[in-house]
Amino acid sequence: MKADLTDALTLSERAYGLSPWTPGIQRVRGWVLIESGEVDEGMSLVQRALNENEEPYFKAFNLAILAMGHLRRHESTAAGRLLALAERMDGHCQLLKHVRQRMAADTD
Repeated sequence: MKADLTDALTLSERAYGLSPWTPGIQRVRGWVLIESGEVDEGMSLVQRALNENEEPYFKAFNLAILAMGHLRRHESTAAGRLLALAERMDGHCQLLKHVRQRMAADTD
């Protein structure tokens, strides 16, 4: 898993360097940063992607990633609010189940 995260950091940095204005690249780079422990920087990028996306699915995806960032900060109330908003935005977002599982694990 650690090698995968290292690869993701390298590749997302390269992609972001080539196209930092692209919401999809901002989202991926931000997510990778959050997962690697650079939560503030990652959440900032994901927030930018959220602000630039029009489609409800991608807004929900961004909100779910932001919820994971709040979980990394041990802010379960904020994470829950973002998760609920993401579910209302698009309940079919593939990341929602993963965030719910993380939230459940954090409360155990």
